[in-house]
Amino acid sequence: MGTDFVSTLIRMGNKLLSTAAGDKHQLQQNFYHESLESAYNQGFLIWQSILKTAWKLDIKPLTIDQTWNHLWYQFNARSTTPKTIPNYWTWDGKNLGEVINTPVHPLSILAQGIDHIHSTPQHNQRHDEIVLPGRRQICGVMTIEEISRRKLNTIEQLNHLFEIVQSDDVIDTEFVIQLNTVSSQALDQQLEQTIAQANSAKLMAEESAIGRDVKSEQMLEESFEAQKLVGGGGAGIYLSFLAKIYRSDRQILDEACSELGRRFGGNLKRQDSAIWALWLETLPITIGRILHKTSIVEDRRIKLDNLSYYRYVPNLAPEDVHQEGIELIVKGGKPIYLDLFRKNTLRGLIIGESGSGKSVIAWRIILDFLTNNIPVIGMDSAVGGNSSFRWAIKMLDGAHVDISRNSSNLVEPPDLRDYQGDDYQVRFKQWKETVKNTLTNYIMFGIDDPKLTQRVESTIVATIEKFINNNKIKRRINQAFEAGYGSSQWDKIPVLADWLTFCTKEKLNLRNFEELDKQAINQIRTQVTTLLSSPLGDTVGRPSTFDPRNRIKFFTIVNLESERDQVLVAQTIQSTCIRLALQYPKSLIVGDEIADLLKRGALLKLGVQCTLWLVNLVYLYSPSVKILKKFKSVVPQQIFSKISRSNLQVVSLLMVLLV
Repeated sequence: MGTDFVSTLIRMGNKLLSTAAGDKHQLQQNFYHESLESAYNQGFLIWQSILKTAWKLDIKPLTIDQTWNHLWYQFNARSTTPKTIPNYWTWDGKNLGEVINTPVHPLSILAQGIDHIHSTPQHNQRHDEIVLPGRRQICGVMTIEEISRRKLNTIEQLNHLFEIVQSDDVIDTEFVIQLNTVSSQALDQQLEQTIAQANSAKLMAEESAIGRDVKSEQMLEESFEAQKLVGGGGAGIYLSFLAKIYRSDRQILDEACSELGRRFGGNLKRQDSAIWALWLETLPITIGRILHKTSIVEDRRIKLDNLSYYRYVPNLAPEDVHQEGIELIVKGGKPIYLDLFRKNTLRGLIIGESGSGKSVIAWRIILDFLTNNIPVIGMDSAVGGNSSFRWAIKMLDGAHVDISRNSSNLVEPPDLRDYQGDDYQVRFKQWKETVKNTLTNYIMFGIDDPKLTQRVESTIVATIEKFINNNKIKRRINQAFEAGYGSSQWDKIPVLADWLTFCTKEKLNLRNFEELDKQAINQIRTQVTTLLSSPLGDTVGRPSTFDPRNRIKFFTIVNLESERDQVLVAQTIQSTCIRLALQYPKSLIVGDEIADLLKRGALLKLGVQCTLWLVNLVYLYSPSVKILKKFKSVVPQQIFSKISRSNLQVVSLLMVLLV
C-alpha cells in the first residue's frame, strides 16, 4: 500500500510540474511515440517474422479500411455498407498525427447503426449471451480451458483448426486468439510448482499404500519435457482462445455451441458469465489482454510451449489464386477465383477422384474463355462412342469431330493474314515446326539410325520451305482462305500429295547429292505414298472437313490400333490444335478423358511434350493412376512432388501458357 501511495504521489507531482512548465503535450507525444514504437518493433515485427518465416504463411497486415470494416460488422449486419471511419491516428515511425473526417468518436458511429436501428449490444439480464440488434443476432462465447494432449506435427497443427471450421455446420462463427510470451520467471515458478505437486502426490500415494499415482507421474513427465524445452531455448506462450458463435435464435445458438464443443473434444466450453467483457476484449480497439482481467481469482489463459499453440491459430485457409475469374467454393466455404488468361497463368493442376467433377470445372473454364471471345480447341477420347463435351459443344453450335471419320489437312497452314512482322514469323515458324515433327516421327518410326533421321528431318524442312514459298501453292491457299470452308476453292487447297511433289532432287536443288540424301528422299516418298494409300491417308491427306471459324472445336479419338497409327493420329491432332490456335491472339487447347490413350507409349510421349511445352497454349489431361507412375518418370519431378495419389483414381493435369 505504501509503495502504491508513494508512486501515485510521484505521478501526480510530475503531472502538475509538466502542466506548470507547459511541456505536457510534448510528454504525451513522447509517451505515445515510445509505446507505438515498442509495440511495432517488439510485437508486430516479431510475430510477422514468425508467421512468414517459421510457418511459411502468406500473411498481410490489415489496412485501416479493413480494420474499420471488421469493427463495423461486429456491430452491424453484413448486408450493410460501413460508414466512413470518423477519425484515426497515424504514425510514420517519427510523428504521431490524427486524421479527422467527423468529430465523433468511432464507437458512437458503430453504435448508431443504420436506418434508425441502434447497434449498441445488450445483455438483457442474461449472463451467457449478448444481443446484437444491429446484426439481428445473439452471440455466445466459448473458450478453451484445457488443450488436447494429442501429439501433432507442424502441418497437422496448422490444419487442425481448419479441419473443424470447414464443416458445413460451422457458420457465423469467429475465432479470436491472442498470444503473449510468458516471462522466464513465471515459467520457472510454474514448473517448480508442478514438480512439487507431482512429487507430493507421488509421496502420499506411496505412504498410503495406494501404489503408483498415474496422474502425478504424468505431471512429472510433462514437467520434465517442459524443462527440456526451456533448457533448449524454447519459450512459453500464453494462449487466449475465444470462439464467438452468432445465431438468430437462442435455441439454435445453444445447439450450435454444443456441436462446436463436441468438435473440439469437449475442450471448448461455453461461458456463462462476463460474456459482455469477453466480447469487448475481442475487439481490436481494446488494449487489455483477452481472458486476463475477466477473472479475479486466477489467470484463465493457457500456458503452452512455443510448438503446441499452432493448432489453435485460425489464420490458415486456402490461398487466394486471383482476384477475378471463375469462382470455386473450396473446403470451409471460402471462394477462390481462377483466372487463366487475364493474369498470364503458366501452369495449374486439377486433381480429383473419378466422378469428382473435373470435366465440370474444365467446362466452366471453357465457357469463361468463350465468353471473352477466346476460341477453344480440344481433344477428347470417346469411350463407347460417348464423350464428356459432345452435347454441350453441339448446344453451342460448335464442331465435335470424329477424327477417324473426318480429315485434318496436315500441310494446311494457319490463316495468318491479320498478322505482320515478327508476330507473323513466330507463328508461321511454329506451324512449320509441328509439321516437321509429325512427318519425321511417322516416317522414321521404329528406325534407329541417327544419321538418316537427321537427314530426313533436314529434307522435310527443305521440302516445307519449297512447298510453302511456291507461288501456285500460295495462290491456292489464299483463294481457299478467301472463299472459306465449304467452297470449291477450299476443296482445291494444297494437301500432302502436293507437298510430296516437292520432295525430289530437282525441286530441292540438291547440288551435292549424296547417298544419304538419296536414302532420305526414298524413305520420305515411300512412307508418305504408303500413308496416302492407307485408311489414315484420308485423315491427313485431304482438305479439312471442319469449319476453322467455329469458336469451339473438339476432336474425338477412337479405335486406335497400331503404335504407328497412334503416333500419327496423336501428332496430327496436336498439329491441328496448334494450327487453329495460332490463328488467334489467345487460344485454349483442352484434352479430356484420354486416360486410356495415355496408357500407350505414343500418346504418353505427346503428353510429356505438352507438359514441357513453351508455346502459348493450355492443356488439360486426365491420366489414370496406373499410368501416372510411367508419366512421372519423364515429367519434371516438381509437378508431382505435392500430389498424394493414395486415394486418387484420376488426376487431371492442367497447364496454362498464354499469349
